[in-house]
Amino acid sequence: MSQNMKKNIIIVFLSVFVFFCLFTVGCDDNIPPLNVDGVPVDSIRLKDSFKNRLVDGSFILEEGDTAHINLQVDVFPENATDLAQSFYSSNIDVATVTAKGVLNANKEGESEITIMVGGHEASFMLKVLAKIVIPATSVEFALDNINVMLGMEYNLINQLVIKPLEANDGVDFISSDPTVLSIDDNGIATGLKEGTVTVTASSKANPEISASTTVTVSRFEGDYDRVSWTMTASQDLSGWNSSSEGNSLTAALDGNSATNFCLVKPGKNYGGITNTDSPLWFVIDMKIQQPVSYFRIKHRQQNMTGLRWRGFEKIEGSNDGQTFETIATDVFVPGWEVEDDYESDNVAIPAYEKTYRYIRFYASNAGANEQYFARTDRGTVQIEEIYLGIEWNE
Repeated sequence: MSQNMKKNIIIVFLSVFVFFCLFTVGCDDNIPPLNVDGVPVDSIRLKDSFKNRLVDGSFILEEGDTAHINLQVDVFPENATDLAQSFYSSNIDVATVTAKGVLNANKEGESEITIMVGGHEASFMLKVLAKIVIPATSVEFALDNINVMLGMEYNLINQLVIKPLEANDGVDFISSDPTVLSIDDNGIATGLKEGTVTVTASSKANPEISASTTVTVSRFEGDYDRVSWTMTASQDLSGWNSSSEGNSLTAALDGNSATNFCLVKPGKNYGGITNTDSPLWFVIDMKIQQPVSYFRIKHRQQNMTGLRWRGFEKIEGSNDGQTFETIATDVFVPGWEVEDDYESDNVAIPAYEKTYRYIRFYASNAGANEQYFARTDRGTVQIEEIYLGIEWNE
């Protein structure tokens, strides 16, 4: 065989080998898959609001304290898709951080805390101070009877009156029947089944300083109270320049018919916002975990059927605001095409078996027929009010 023929055979073999490595599961398991759809993270930095909490460059906690440090970084670019956060402590004897970003101060000392997103990191120093215990001299419940909804969490600490105000020895809770009402170490009670229990709260430093109340676990049905809820969305509405819309992130939760929550549809420009082809989403933060079985939309009442949400590609639930799971797909809003049908019926969400704090509504552009957004000649989709609630199927 000639030398040239041998070279050609070697070249062909190498070409086939490279092709096989690139387009199969690979010759090297350490080679990451190509990310053709995601937008990578360029950089992150601590939020200014978090940095303002630092004292002489350090975040201060006392022994036994906790703090939530998730969502405390700005990610660039703003449309980056890999937003999963991870957390690290350089001295786990002093402090640890859970996967959800709960920072636990274990003992006096210092530790460098690192937040990582998309391969980039931001760090700050944590200083844990020795706790000076101030015992409680009096513990009372503000209410003689407390109602807790089945399957919901309830913060019992908020119902305690502790004196002196600076007391910090902590409180122990005991439920007379943990199968009806369970209570964790932070005073968060969860209604597990219908019934009535006695809850006793006592000072950790002096258990004789105590108080009791009656807690009834019952099954609530209907719309949830939205008074403390907040929303985030796929578009920054702070620069919205159409005063006639009354557009804001609170408009769909305020009970005011003069305000409307508006998002600019893919391929449209309105209110100072240009949406080239980005999907629309909004997240409702209910502040507590609770079961949700339906939503209901009240559309803008101006005989503008075409401005309405026709449906959602998917509805997702989360308890940390970061990791969402799909709980419904291709959910359509009944009555969107009827001009005088301003408020929809309750639209089912099959999420009974789990509780969520965050509910995300998501829809991408479905092309010329705009499967999820009604009418192509309007620039926005609008919601006057949105409600979430629970109905029980026996």
